[in-house]
Amino acid sequence: MIRKLFFSFLALFLLYEGSTQCITNFDKGLDFDGSASDYSRNKTNGDSQGILRRDVSLNSGGKAQPWAVGAVFKWDGTANSSVSTIWSNSRPSLNVPMPHYIKAYIESGGELAFKYGDGSDYIILKTSSSFISSGVWYGVYIDYDGYVANGTENDFSTQYSSFRIRLVNLSTGAVSSPSLTTSNNGDGWTSDVNNRINVGVAHESEDEFDGQIASVVVTTLAVNQTVSDAEISAIILNPMGWLCNYKVGNSYRKPRMTNLTNNFSLEDQDASYATRVWLMGDGTGDASSNIKNQVNVSGTNGDDTRLNLTGVSPQNISGVNIDGVAPTISSVSLNSANSELTVTFSEDVYTNAGSGDLVAADFELSISGGVATVASTPTGITKTAQNIWVLDVNISGTANGSETLSVVPAAGNAIYDFVGNAASTSQSNNTSSLTEKILPTVTAVTSTTSNGSYKQGQIIAITIGFSEAVNVTGTPQLTLETGGSDAVVNYSSGTGSNTLTFNYTIG
Repeated sequence: MIRKLFFSFLALFLLYEGSTQCITNFDKGLDFDGSASDYSRNKTNGDSQGILRRDVSLNSGGKAQPWAVGAVFKWDGTANSSVSTIWSNSRPSLNVPMPHYIKAYIESGGELAFKYGDGSDYIILKTSSSFISSGVWYGVYIDYDGYVANGTENDFSTQYSSFRIRLVNLSTGAVSSPSLTTSNNGDGWTSDVNNRINVGVAHESEDEFDGQIASVVVTTLAVNQTVSDAEISAIILNPMGWLCNYKVGNSYRKPRMTNLTNNFSLEDQDASYATRVWLMGDGTGDASSNIKNQVNVSGTNGDDTRLNLTGVSPQNISGVNIDGVAPTISSVSLNSANSELTVTFSEDVYTNAGSGDLVAADFELSISGGVATVASTPTGITKTAQNIWVLDVNISGTANGSETLSVVPAAGNAIYDFVGNAASTSQSNNTSSLTEKILPTVTAVTSTTSNGSYKQGQIIAITIGFSEAVNVTGTPQLTLETGGSDAVVNYSSGTGSNTLTFNYTIG
């Protein structure tokens, strides 16, 4: 049976479309026990609504209707069959076994595999054995650039490269490319692809998944679109944040078209046909028999894009390690002019979860001690790296060196890491001392040479005392009134102290 599961996942609070609050708790999932009764499938049958569809008549430069799929899952490793299907796209009839066009699955040895095609014409991409360990949570992303095999058997390398498989580290969001082996049969799949998406099964009673699936995201891509690692990470770790930051308001491709449509919006029929976000029990509107597509929960076609379930019951699980660590300030450095403060964070930071560069108003400055003051908001900001920001500091008054400059996020919702953890307004490693800027003054002019009479060529040492230690650059000079003409006396020694010596040679 399929069971709803409760596990500890990061709670993310995101805003989109003005004031609508989008909450992704990610504390539930579906548990497939590998039995023949386990399956779930997208309700939509219509070919024109299928995200993974391909109509070769719509080719543009050899490409038609690209897509992407992301899933978070844990494999138990004890499936009833040698193949444990994570998701697939196959014929809608559940009574007669049919070709499975597209399938992401795990083989009994822990190989992560992907197949595109039917029983006689296909390609397979596969990792080494033991790549997937039982009892461990994974995030896997696969996309397709839409290339259509030419039917001559001479383009398999292009067919293989038309798919990208990426593994997302659930603790850090890092995206990596696993090493893959390839195989093929026939010409590869040259024809159309249609039908609906299955989760946890290739086909009813065939290659059932054994383990837990926490989320599945399926979306169309634009022709020739390359999805960045940052977006891949968002799809896996933060699908609701991905909707907010990458989808809403942007152009998108409808499943049955190659051109783009403006303004992706929630509760919109076309947008929901183009993107499915199934949160396996955590989404709004979910029920014991179905998982709603979070793009369109209550719209006119909300039921069309849901995931239909069979045999659901709740069960607690644990062990999910999603990044829940908030970014912190790891170091700060103030330049000697007291005008620029370099702030380094423990990880990349953004003004929203996963997107948007920081602005000066995201920081707050303060000074303790001394006499100088500082404007609380930086006057400017420069990005050196996504985790390193240089703030322009406006100091008033003359620093005496006793001042300590502190920097913190301006608010608890000002600075985020990629997956939406907010930086706290309480920080350590966030202070730097101002460089003292009070000019030194002359406190005394004396001579270490004894009083008396001196002849031409003899040296008289003249010392200048200062209010603090001074450093000498170049060759300072004194001008002495010695009668009819003034004498110029060159600096001799004392740099780094509060006394400089000038030696006057009697002429």
